[in-house]
Amino acid sequence: MIRGPVPLYKSSAVDAIKLRKANEYSFWGSRNAANRVEPIASPHFDFKLDLEPGDKIFTVGSCFARNVEGRLATAGYRLPMRDLMDDRSFAGVHPRALNNFSTPSIWNELGWATGESQFDADQAIVEYASGKWLDLHVTHNVQPAPRDTVLRRRSAITKAYGSFRDCKLIIVTLGLVEVWYDNVAGTYLNSLPPPPLIRRYPERFELHVLSHDETLDYCDRAIGLLRKYGRSDAVILMSVSPVALGITHRPEDVMVANCYSKSVLRTVTEEMVARHDNVHYFPSYESVLQSDRQVAWMNDFTHVSETLIAHNVDRLVRHFDAGGVGDESLESVHASIEAGGASAAHLHAIEARKADPNSAARFFSEFGEWSQKSPTFATEHIEWLVEQKQAAKALDVASLTDARSERIKMAKARALLMLKRNREALDILYDPKLEDARSSRYWSLRVEAEGNNGDIAALETTLSGWSRALPKHASQARIHVARALLAQSSVGRALELLELALVDNPKLALGHILSAEAYLLRGDLAAARQSFALAEPATPSESRRYNKLKDRIGELVGT
Repeated sequence: MIRGPVPLYKSSAVDAIKLRKANEYSFWGSRNAANRVEPIASPHFDFKLDLEPGDKIFTVGSCFARNVEGRLATAGYRLPMRDLMDDRSFAGVHPRALNNFSTPSIWNELGWATGESQFDADQAIVEYASGKWLDLHVTHNVQPAPRDTVLRRRSAITKAYGSFRDCKLIIVTLGLVEVWYDNVAGTYLNSLPPPPLIRRYPERFELHVLSHDETLDYCDRAIGLLRKYGRSDAVILMSVSPVALGITHRPEDVMVANCYSKSVLRTVTEEMVARHDNVHYFPSYESVLQSDRQVAWMNDFTHVSETLIAHNVDRLVRHFDAGGVGDESLESVHASIEAGGASAAHLHAIEARKADPNSAARFFSEFGEWSQKSPTFATEHIEWLVEQKQAAKALDVASLTDARSERIKMAKARALLMLKRNREALDILYDPKLEDARSSRYWSLRVEAEGNNGDIAALETTLSGWSRALPKHASQARIHVARALLAQSSVGRALELLELALVDNPKLALGHILSAEAYLLRGDLAAARQSFALAEPATPSESRRYNKLKDRIGELVGT
């Protein structure tokens, strides 16, 4: 018997199209405009959580979780797992001793903390050397110690894991699927046993590479314990650690082994989100993976740079903080940029552009000197000035940088058009490299400049180039050129283009509005009213044009 499809998520075709159109993050964007991809990727995320400094956050997972803890602690949140380091038995022990790399070991610790299973000290705590003992479920970078010390540490760890019960937010970071199995105890370990123990007990330990189903099963059980014993209003935030598998024990390239590991973990987190309404996903993994490698990774190609850690944790904390982007003090921004240099300055510039205009203005006034040092900062600065209609200032800043990126060229062209310096704008826009950029924004700027110059022949050439470069945007090209032609009173050709555009897409509101304007220019009020009746404006600019046209038609009908 063939089983029918069992999708993770489904919707009707009609709803899927609606969702895609409503989702502003459903496509990648373009290198020629401000985007969320380069050089630092910032994938969108959205979940509801009312959290304030002082609230408790429980963290469990790999070394990336420890990095997150450090940042959250400085932001004023309470982290019970971090408090474990204050226990006297952990004196001199690094916080990475708490790293938990796999779903089986996370489930182990939560099971022991909740009493769902029992920790077997006789099997889990072994003698490493005379009088020196190890807990096999703690990372082996913790030095061996007397057995009573190891037992006290174990008791403290189990108690700390139980602290999730009264935490408002639980962050679970999954690390890898290449794990170690203890044949004697019948349990998975948290990390590779020390080599001396492997030599002493060669049959005791095995390498297991978990399948998707095994990983999912352990994760589901762990999440089940968090939901069963945690607060009823707790939010579970899952992520996949971007920190790469440092070394593989399989006969293949570590890059291949790492890809399998992260792919399995990413699918498991997606399934957890689909199954539980209080489980959400934070895309720190995608942020690091999609960012410029020179910025994202440390020199070992394994660990994530401080810049990317700060970027992602800051995004997360801002999501908690209703105060928003603009509330960060200039002192803290100064400290961040001093530590992170050009990359940090660029990240703060991106965030400043999202803030209210006054906050952004303060930021760029304070840190504008970075436009001379960092091309990426200059790009954000110049584009923001253009958005604020400060065209002359934008050109001044552009003159301070040697950068000639496509985005800076486009911003300069927009500024020049605002200042009615059309010929200078066209000198930039006729750059063959920009023509190859496959950007509708580029072509629309070119149409605007040529229309301002009244160059109808150039508009026809641009229409051909736009339609050839971006065939799927042909209707958009015709609409833009038709609008420019109407400004030159070239009504006949404008109506031809509008008719073609509306054949392709009868619901183009701007097409119907422009058609009505064209018919009014021709003196055909009846045709204008007919076109106007078909217009359903969907954007603020369309609504303004629609209302203005409505008044004109009303006046004509009244006469």
